[in-house]
Amino acid sequence: MSKFKLIAILLLFSVVANAQDSSFFKISEVSADTIPVDKLSVGVGGGYEFGGIGVNVIYYATKNIGVFFGAGYPLTGFGYNAGVKIRIVADNSASTFMPYIIGMYGYNATIRIPDYPELNKTFYGATVGAGIDYRPGNSKFGYISATIYVPFRSTAQKDYISNDLNNARGIPYSTSRIYPLSASIGYKFILRRDKFVPQKIELQ
Repeated sequence: MSKFKLIAILLLFSVVANAQDSSFFKISEVSADTIPVDKLSVGVGGGYEFGGIGVNVIYYATKNIGVFFGAGYPLTGFGYNAGVKIRIVADNSASTFMPYIIGMYGYNATIRIPDYPELNKTFYGATVGAGIDYRPGNSKFGYISATIYVPFRSTAQKDYISNDLNNARGIPYSTSRIYPLSASIGYKFILRRDKFVPQKIELQ
C-alpha cells in the first residue's frame, strides 16, 4: 500500500472518529420534527456504491449497521458493488448530518477507450471510504449521501495498460489517469423507517 493511500485512510477514519463526539455536528440536539432512521432505502446516483451510474439498495440490520448492493453502468459495461455501511446515530432518530464509514467489494477501476470500445475493461477489488448522509429540511422521505473512497487495486490495471494497450496495440493510454481516490453522490429514498423508541425523561 502506498504512503498516500495510508495517509488518506487515516484521515478518513479520523474524521469519522472525531464525529462520534455529538458536538461535532450537534446531533445530540433532537428537534421536534425528528423522525426515526431508515431501515430500508433505495438510492440513485453515481459512484462505486451505485455500480457506476445506477441504483443502490441498503438494509440496516441495526440502526448503525447496514448491508447494501449497488448495480449500474460505469461507462464500460455492467458494474456492481456489495458491502457494509456503519453510520453514527445519536439515538433512534435521524439527524440532519450522519457521518459513516463504508467497505465494499466490486468494481473500483475502469479503462474506457471511445475509439476502441471492445478494449474497454472493468476491474474489481476492495474499497473503503467515509462520508455523510445529509437530510435537508429534516425530510422524512429521503436524504443525500456523499462519499470519498480509497480503492485497493492490484497491478492488473497497470499491466493491461502497459502490455495490452501501449505495447501490443500501440494505443497511448497513460497510467497517470488512474486516480488514487474516488467519490460518489446520490439520493436515498426511504422505503421503511425503524421503530422509534423515545427516551424517557424522569422528572425530579
